[in-house]
Amino acid sequence: MRKYLLVIFVLVCCIASAQQIDAIGSMEKIFDKVKNKTSFKYDALSEIIQVGLNKGILTGNQQEFAFKSTLYGLMVLTNHDYEIDKNYAKLRFQRNFEFGGSMKLSEDTRIRGYSLALKYAIINKRDLSEGMVYERINPMVQHLQQSMASQLAPLMQTFMSEKDSSIVNKADKQKLTDYLKANKNIRDFQAFLDGLSKIINISPDKSLRKNMDVMQSELDALNEKYAAITKEIEKGPLLTFSAAGSNTDSYWDNMGFKLEYTKGLGLVKDDQNPWDLYLGFSFDMLKDSLSLKNNLNRSTSKLKGGINHVLLKDANNQSLVEVLGGFEYNTVYTGAYVNEKANQLNAAFTFSFRLAPNLYLPLDIKYDPDQAKFLGQLKLKWDMIRNRK
Repeated sequence: MRKYLLVIFVLVCCIASAQQIDAIGSMEKIFDKVKNKTSFKYDALSEIIQVGLNKGILTGNQQEFAFKSTLYGLMVLTNHDYEIDKNYAKLRFQRNFEFGGSMKLSEDTRIRGYSLALKYAIINKRDLSEGMVYERINPMVQHLQQSMASQLAPLMQTFMSEKDSSIVNKADKQKLTDYLKANKNIRDFQAFLDGLSKIINISPDKSLRKNMDVMQSELDALNEKYAAITKEIEKGPLLTFSAAGSNTDSYWDNMGFKLEYTKGLGLVKDDQNPWDLYLGFSFDMLKDSLSLKNNLNRSTSKLKGGINHVLLKDANNQSLVEVLGGFEYNTVYTGAYVNEKANQLNAAFTFSFRLAPNLYLPLDIKYDPDQAKFLGQLKLKWDMIRNRK
């Protein structure tokens, strides 16, 4: 009898310990389900792939088909094993290096030109693996494992000291085996103990109940700590540098550089709809559209700032409606047109509407207060994001 009971409770201990060994993996999968998925987030840096169609409105009929991906994204497309955590964590450079391009289409859908772009995340603290979650959570996992071992010891001793040899006959071995398999990921220790007690037909005493409460408190604290860490990582800063160039009608008409910074904000306590700060500065060398020469003799810069806020989201934490509101300050250094201001401040807004999972319809609107005129661009974009394994 004692040998049989020892096997039962060694199994219980092993299952409970294994559940804690896999605690991080289980919590990561939960985090993937509840993490905020926004249009703004994947514009800053794609995760796997982003494709889009841009069309000017209120400014003409120009169209553009755009594509961008990280090196990691291409690797995932060829081998899904790269989505496994241990492989994902090793590929830091590949996750932070993005490349992309676009095709410019004429009104009759002929290809008029193309563009190429490279981007690298100089600082990326919003990536789950970049936030050192393992180093911060592992000590708590190890402490919980030790606590569980010490708390389960009295439980084993109590049942093993049971003198009624009929206990073995009272336990349905198959039911017990099925129960242990079904509860390999324990969430509620008291409920687990109640179910086990019914199968072996013994009522646990108060001390055992107390031990279960101690372990439950440890597990709850671990889950709360993990939730706090992942929420902190979601709001982490991202700083990227990019270089891009475009070619139209066989001539280079634009080459530029851009520095962008995003950071999650806590403007509203426990607000489930995220707020993000955006700051960007770009410098461009452009072809003068009024000149017959094919050189980049016009230089401009743009300083843009704003705050993105999710107004509405679904049960899966994917935004349904979000808005980025702010300003653009444009400066012309050389090649200014007649009557063109050297400095111009515009209001700028981007409204993003989700049409389907990871499919968004962003609408960019700028307002020129001097001319009381709106400029706009309509986009359609789809993001492929990582599925953790």
